Amino acid sequence: MKFNLKKKYSANSMSTHEQFAAWLQQPLGQVVINEEKIALRCFWPFILGDYLLTFGVAPQVALTEEAKVKHCFMMVPSNNCVRFTGSFIVAESAYLPIQERSLQAILLPHVLEFSKDPYQLLREAEAALSPEGYLIVIGFNPWSLWGLRRCFSFKRQSPWAGVFRPSYRIKDWLRVLNFHTVSQKKLVYQAPIILPKWVFFLSPLKKLCQMFFPYLGGVYIVIAQKKVFGLTPLQKTAWALSTSIIPQNVAEPVRRGF
Repeated sequence: MKFNLKKKYSANSMSTHEQFAAWLQQPLGQVVINEEKIALRCFWPFILGDYLLTFGVAPQVALTEEAKVKHCFMMVPSNNCVRFTGSFIVAESAYLPIQERSLQAILLPHVLEFSKDPYQLLREAEAALSPEGYLIVIGFNPWSLWGLRRCFSFKRQSPWAGVFRPSYRIKDWLRVLNFHTVSQKKLVYQAPIILPKWVFFLSPLKKLCQMFFPYLGGVYIVIAQKKVFGLTPLQKTAWALSTSIIPQNVAEPVRRGF
């Protein structure tokens, strides 16, 4: 695999991404990371190959710890978002400096919320994926308590400063880019606040909401596969069609003199 360094790459909205990286290390952010990691666990055995790219911030490297791909690497939007040892790439959030058709899977965890051009980012991901490669998009659900809190968060700090898009919008974009949605899931039914441990009576409400109102999960995961279009078979010629309707027991004409 080669990196296409001819494309532009620079930090974009560094403060927003840095705030989000810091929020993921707080208790509420750790809840999100842990539930996303558990939800992805059952999917990793189906992804085989050499390369898996995660485009996000440093704490999200934990999401691919159980992946079966040979090489997992991280792409971050800012040097200040890197807080781990290992290989990483710094790139602008709308451009992926990756060779086309070189990746077997791409993970975009909460990237579209903070991207100025999310559709362009999906186009870049489609170009970097190999045929039948997988694209995993994780986002905050606007039709949930998390989306409701965003509406009433006046400080607009991360993650509430991002744009929460519904999962059907993401699937529409992916369908235009020739992706087929193979799986989707809602998770994180906890209220977007850290409650004291003595508020134990709210735990059953979380399970009831997950059972009877699964679409109200604070986070969604959409897994899509890049379509591969086969060759269209050539139509039979008029000559082939005309000869195919001649009965087999009809004698062929014989020229005189032979």
